Amino acid sequence: MIISVVAERVIDRKIAKSQEQVRNGQYSEFNDEFMTNLLAQAKTRHSV
Repeated sequence: MIISVVAERVIDRKIAKSQEQVRNGQYSEFNDEFMTNLLAQAKTRHSV
């Protein structure tokens, strides 16, 4: 599959933004504790 030049530029910008966010500490680790908390929050919000 050939990706257009425009699509490649969009992907490159998204990757650059993500890399900057990681450098600035703007990320969450997806470990077991995170997933347990996420599921608990989802259940709480759904039951309201």
